[in-house]
Amino acid sequence: MRPALEDQLGAGAILSALSALGYRSVMSREASSAADLFDAVRPCLDRVMRDCVGARELEVMGFGSDVEVAHLLDVSRVVPLAAEGAFLAAW
Repeated sequence: MRPALEDQLGAGAILSALSALGYRSVMSREASSAADLFDAVRPCLDRVMRDCVGARELEVMGFGSDVEVAHLLDVSRVVPLAAEGAFLAAW
């Protein structure tokens, strides 16, 4: 097991958006730090995501297309819903 930068940045992206809506004052220190990390990395998010261990592992396993879309922001209106062991598109 290892800390996953991609997970921290994913949470940070959501928390950064909530912060912009005025919710920073009710965030835990950990949540606020995740938002800060995302905000700091956002200008070079593509490079950071491609260089993280998880992305390199996915590339080796043949999931390079997943890495290609992992850093994209605000490109889908679909929310994945976990149901019966699979992800479904929820509108």
